[in-house]
Amino acid sequence: MENKENNRVHLSVLNTLQNEYIPLPEFKKVRGKHWIPYGSYTNEFARELIYNVQNSELHGSIISTKAKMIAGEVIITPDDLQTKLFIEKINPYESLEQMIYKWAWDLETFGSFCINVLWDKAHEKIVNLYHTDASRVLYSPKNEKGFIDTYFYSEDWTRYRQSEYIPIEIPAFKTSKDASELLVSIPSYQAGMSYYTYPDYVAAIDAIKLDIKILDAHNANIDNNFQAGKVITFIAEMPDEEKMQEIREQLEAKQSGAGNAGRTMIVYSRNKESAPIIEVIPNDGLDSMFLTLSNDVRSRILTGHGITSPLLVGITTPGQLGGSNELAIAKDLFYKYRILPKRAYILNTINDLLRINGLKPIIIEDNEEEVVETVEKVEQDSQRI
Repeated sequence: MENKENNRVHLSVLNTLQNEYIPLPEFKKVRGKHWIPYGSYTNEFARELIYNVQNSELHGSIISTKAKMIAGEVIITPDDLQTKLFIEKINPYESLEQMIYKWAWDLETFGSFCINVLWDKAHEKIVNLYHTDASRVLYSPKNEKGFIDTYFYSEDWTRYRQSEYIPIEIPAFKTSKDASELLVSIPSYQAGMSYYTYPDYVAAIDAIKLDIKILDAHNANIDNNFQAGKVITFIAEMPDEEKMQEIREQLEAKQSGAGNAGRTMIVYSRNKESAPIIEVIPNDGLDSMFLTLSNDVRSRILTGHGITSPLLVGITTPGQLGGSNELAIAKDLFYKYRILPKRAYILNTINDLLRINGLKPIIIEDNEEEVVETVEKVEQDSQRI
């Protein structure tokens, strides 16, 4: 009967797209907390977004690729010695290129990014810039003028009551004379949002969760040898509980798991009348239903990310023959509306900080020829599939 239950689970997954709605968190004050939760009590929503990136192959690939696109290929520094020196020693642990990629990844995943700004003793010049993980930053309630004065940071919000993870209060940028201040940058306006924001793929979050569930269901099918299930009825006197458990363990040991797929099960019987009856449970077309659902989920995730052609992020579709001209137009639109605005926002934020030190702005460029060659190669490879 356990396999019947597995089928019911799989069918419930198939119905999720139509029947399941996962409400988004409301970012509001919680009694007894000094911060505004990014979730229920701490940063639950941030952890959920990270889990989705790590467990949905398609979504995770898109996030990584878009972050690389936003970060660009080359940082061009002006012909100015002071600016070059600051960029080269932006902090003792990371290069500016590494931090820009991290800021781009946070911006894509959470819809915001954070820069830790270290000042000199006079609080007039910036000494260092650091990347701060946006998933670990919670906002304080707004002051009477509608602005946030401080942020709370913890290495692990699931253990924030333990002494080593107690949240650290960091002043917001340009609100204090402290040596360390936090600049939290949210580029996209969303109506009704007072504190945090949702990532721009927010409409696809349910589809991303379903993509993960589909993979879990397929893994369950592998453990069941891609079979819908069998009912084995033994024609004999009812054994005791210990004997029933022994028979069950023997069957599962021989038949369960991908490594046992196709194995022959041998059952001994004294005569034909006492031989077990083995009945196969039909799968009712689950395989084709999963295929249809997978295609629908894939389409919803791509649309949520603003991707008109999977080739734009290096994802091939067997049998897809998209024309070069159509792909070129799609690439231009994708870069114009999805990549370059986010790159410009990160770049403008960095340049605003450089100007505080009297330094000249930097720019980010792509190796356009390399980008075009990569897209064309992916297209050619997809046509050969």
